[in-house]
Amino acid sequence: MNSTHSSHDHFVLKLFNLDGKNVEHFHIRHSDNDVHVSITLSLQEHTCPICGSSTSSIKGYTTKKITHSALNGTHCYISYRARRMLCVACKKTFYEHNPFTFSGMKVSLLTVYNVLSDLKSCNETFTSIAKRHNISTTTAASIFDKHVHVSRNPLPEIMCIDEVYAFKSDHSKYVCVLLDYTSQNIIDLLPDRHKGTLIDYFHHIPKEERLRVKLICIDMWQTYRTVAQVMFPKAELAVDKFHVIQEFTRHLNQMRVKAMNQFYIRDRKALDKYPIEQRNDIYYKEMMYYLFKKFHWLLYSTDSETLDVNKPKRYNHKLNRYLNYHDILTMILDSDTQLKEVFNFYTRLRLFYMTDSEQSAKLALNQLIDLLHASNIESMNRFANTLTQWKSEIIHSFITIPYTDKRINNAIIENTNKTIKNIKHNSNGFTNWDRFRNRILYAINDNVTFSLYPLNTEKDQVI
Repeated sequence: MNSTHSSHDHFVLKLFNLDGKNVEHFHIRHSDNDVHVSITLSLQEHTCPICGSSTSSIKGYTTKKITHSALNGTHCYISYRARRMLCVACKKTFYEHNPFTFSGMKVSLLTVYNVLSDLKSCNETFTSIAKRHNISTTTAASIFDKHVHVSRNPLPEIMCIDEVYAFKSDHSKYVCVLLDYTSQNIIDLLPDRHKGTLIDYFHHIPKEERLRVKLICIDMWQTYRTVAQVMFPKAELAVDKFHVIQEFTRHLNQMRVKAMNQFYIRDRKALDKYPIEQRNDIYYKEMMYYLFKKFHWLLYSTDSETLDVNKPKRYNHKLNRYLNYHDILTMILDSDTQLKEVFNFYTRLRLFYMTDSEQSAKLALNQLIDLLHASNIESMNRFANTLTQWKSEIIHSFITIPYTDKRINNAIIENTNKTIKNIKHNSNGFTNWDRFRNRILYAINDNVTFSLYPLNTEKDQVI
């Protein structure tokens, strides 16, 4: 190729990472849905990688077929006529340097870059990217493994710990997630949440770094508390309020099912066989079972507008009367005294988290525990013991994060867990732990990038 190229020629050459003055032959040929590009580079003087001597002697030529992804939607291949150089000093041979592929690879540098850039998206999979860039799924995964190696982030002052069902192994079906609360970046992923795994992991982190952690938010998993107390002696522990409320919601749900079952009628089609004096009772049970079945969600609603007593009433054909949601919830609660007692405490518990502060939390929590102990309901007594066991961690959940008006919670890590599960579902699961860990950290953490040069060969260790 001579030096007088049109602007169009220069544009096409840039798509292949080439400069016109370094190209001896360049030809594009279309075949069906493919584009084939024949390239021969201009002869350059090279330095022998063995002895360091300069040489421009040619041993021979080899044609290499390289997959290139510059043209989206069209399969593009480079037929590169590669020179085998001969060192006149030591008689060793080596391939000339080329600007569009790594040694030994059959995909171009641009394809590698595009694959790694696309994998930054949580919605992409190795299969979808491989199809887009005309390579195999195995090649896409291999490119990722060679170019992405993510180290853990430093431990922050405020850390969240949680687990997510995302990678099933012989040892565990949960992945332990460590999150920096301030930056919202994942610190690291661990293959399970067992005590031995966590202690061994944190033991290999310098003690000076662990002592910088001031606050840790966890769920009500005893292992997390035990490990945190041993490995982070200067950190306060806080239990996320969502998990405390969730734990009591299970008690409320059990009581709801128990109350609903007392209104169950086994043979609803045979109401006429009952004596006339019993039918009113049967109809009442049928009505209450309908309310429990259709409107049970009102027990867990946090929308004050939905339960507003002044909300307009609508006609219910099943009950043959005008009602709003407040009326329906009242009918459900009035049908069972124990359910009403549990529900009232559920309301108090939510109000506790909404209105109390770090200064008043201890007194208010003790009052809640006393109220639970005074109940004749066994599940309420059990929950009193739960609150007593986690009292200090619940009080610490009212700590306000400096420079914000927010209390410590695990909402951020729960959102991260959802993204992790989406990546797993989109990919139909992972079987390689290192690849799964790197994929999650690479896709979610904004501060993680890739190395354009493979990190698994001695030749390409230095970037």
